[in-house]
Amino acid sequence: MTNESNAAPKPRFRRRFTRRVFVIIIATLVLSGLMTGGLGFWLTYRTVQREKIARSTDLLLYLAANAEHGVVARDDTFVQPAFARLLRSKTISGVAIYGSDGAILFSRETRQTHSLPTRIDATKDLPMGATYILKARSTQRLMVAPIYSSIYDPEAITFGVQENSTATYRLRGYAVMRLVTRLEAGEIKDALMTGIILFLAVVLMGTLLAFAAATRITNPIQRIITGIEKFTGGDLTARIPVANHDEVGQIAFSFNRLAASLAQRMEELESWSKGLEQEVSKRTLEIKSSRKFLHSLISPLSGATSSWADIAQEIIEGAQAVYCALYHLKEDGNYSLLATHSRHQFKGTIQPRSITSEETELFAPENGPKFNVTWFPLTMKDHLEGQLVLGYETPSCSRGFVDQVLSALTITIANIHSFEKLSELGTRLRASNTAL
Repeated sequence: MTNESNAAPKPRFRRRFTRRVFVIIIATLVLSGLMTGGLGFWLTYRTVQREKIARSTDLLLYLAANAEHGVVARDDTFVQPAFARLLRSKTISGVAIYGSDGAILFSRETRQTHSLPTRIDATKDLPMGATYILKARSTQRLMVAPIYSSIYDPEAITFGVQENSTATYRLRGYAVMRLVTRLEAGEIKDALMTGIILFLAVVLMGTLLAFAAATRITNPIQRIITGIEKFTGGDLTARIPVANHDEVGQIAFSFNRLAASLAQRMEELESWSKGLEQEVSKRTLEIKSSRKFLHSLISPLSGATSSWADIAQEIIEGAQAVYCALYHLKEDGNYSLLATHSRHQFKGTIQPRSITSEETELFAPENGPKFNVTWFPLTMKDHLEGQLVLGYETPSCSRGFVDQVLSALTITIANIHSFEKLSELGTRLRASNTAL
């Protein structure tokens, strides 16, 4: 069973986080819109109500300023124009004039459901032009303004210097007004429209801003998910762009650093695996070449068809060289060439050297390119038996193969005379057997 079948199934993920973000933002916007619309409605309601109270207060002061003669004469003819002007206002449901003792003198009302009081508290000492609330309910107010009359010095009037004299003021009575603070249906509708407009404006503008904000939140997360999926899908070069230096950017930076480290480890592991495969293949080839060489090594001495030239060719193939020469050191101290083989343009012979350890140098033939040459001494028990000369175009030859065949090659060349005598003896014995 494969690893894929044993692996746990990949869970199915949904974009619930994005939905949660949008739901939270939309819910916040709706609540903010409701609060803003309600606040706008309340502020509009209060503003219109205060404006009505301010206008009505001005009308009450106008009545108090024009009721002086009516109070003194106890005749409402003098205050009829002022009464008519006040009662034209929809916010005033009744007006009255009271004497200085607090008793009602005359009144006018547009609504009979709430009659004006017949007496008020006349103990308050109010300055001229001031007003105060006598009684207040949820939708009505009973407001009072003092009525003063100016009194000049009689002598100043007699001598015609009234303008230059100082007048004194005397409290003559009170002007009272019933004010309806409740807004009309049209005014409430206007205030409600203001609240609705504010609500819609907040929701619409907030939605646009929320969409932009949510996009800025979800897009980096989506980039992170895309980068992780690419990396887990096998693309080790996949990285997440770091757009901002915030928490999301820190996550992307940390992932990129982890991905780079994992990619480097994977490359190192892959490189090590390839190197191991190459090394195993190389060692396997060296072993095969060594076995083939050892098999061929005995052939020249056992009467088989192989020769020292074949052995030199086997050494070239196993050592991945381009030139090979085998020398045997004779008893007189001179070297005897056993075989040479070349895959190079150079077809000559490289002479042995008087050495006790291997030497390498760059050889430059006259009829071909340069190549490296190494002289290997074939020594057994501190006695030099011969030399192996290898030429190769690579920086080094197959050292493992060379190390394996040097010992066998040294033993074989050291016993070359014995092998030759045994071969000669075998040839004579075969000849004697043939004669007999």
